[in-house]
Amino acid sequence: MAKKKDSDARGIEVWSSNSRKVQEQKQKQERKRKQDLRQLAERVVEKPMPAIVLVSKRGIRKLIPKKRCDECRKLPPEGKSLMHYSKSNVGPVAICDLCLGKVQDRSWRPLDTLDYSWGGGSFSPK
Repeated sequence: MAKKKDSDARGIEVWSSNSRKVQEQKQKQERKRKQDLRQLAERVVEKPMPAIVLVSKRGIRKLIPKKRCDECRKLPPEGKSLMHYSKSNVGPVAICDLCLGKVQDRSWRPLDTLDYSWGGGSFSPK
């Protein structure tokens, strides 16, 4: 490795190495670092959060600034609150008003009472 003798602005002699091997090694390290960052970003995107299914039907409405919805990952509009549920398949969650209907339908599926009723009587369709 060839080293050169330079002097800085104050007149102090500094040994520096500007060989081609050192530059190539730095470029190789930089490429490796960028490749690792790209792979990390791909892993983060590939693993989505599972669909939220609520266990408890009881939620608390809270106004917490800078808290994101766990379903859509967006901040709610200014002055809007989130519904906080302590029991779900992924632990405690906060859900905005736009996603609340989707999550509740997914969790409890709207049931028609006539599907489970017993037929009989003069007004019964069964």
